[in-house]
Amino acid sequence: MNDLKIIEKEITVNEPVMKVWDIWTTEKGAMTFFAPKANLNFKIGGKYEMLFDLNQTQGKQGSEGTKILSYLPLKMLSFDWNAPTEFGTLRNEKTVVVLMFDKLDDQKTKITLSHFGWGDGDNWDKLYKYFDRAWNIVLGRLKYSLEVSPIDWNNPYNPL
Repeated sequence: MNDLKIIEKEITVNEPVMKVWDIWTTEKGAMTFFAPKANLNFKIGGKYEMLFDLNQTQGKQGSEGTKILSYLPLKMLSFDWNAPTEFGTLRNEKTVVVLMFDKLDDQKTKITLSHFGWGDGDNWDKLYKYFDRAWNIVLGRLKYSLEVSPIDWNNPYNPL
């Protein structure tokens, strides 16, 4: 495992930290920006699954099997994450995502995302590149959903 290889993203939104926290930690919130369906059981070890393609069979719809690793209310959330099915056996491997929530003022929050736990090799490099782009989409949709409108999953906003 290459512990020095980390995807790091940052975005600031014009919303209070409580609202930003809720959007990441509730099914209803996650479905406004992250995925059309979410299975969340907000506790340590609870489900943190985002289902992106509901037309696929169960187990191939999204991040099935991912769980909450830790959290500090209104400050930090971590969960494990898996690869899309097109990455074959890497789907069975888990990486880690850590979100930090910084209250800049009463109406502004900075979110810092770190994604780590990458292995070595060509397939891992391709997966890293995939997520380096994918997190830009997720964070762009987060900002859009908070500042404009929730994502219409029939015609999803693409910030890239």
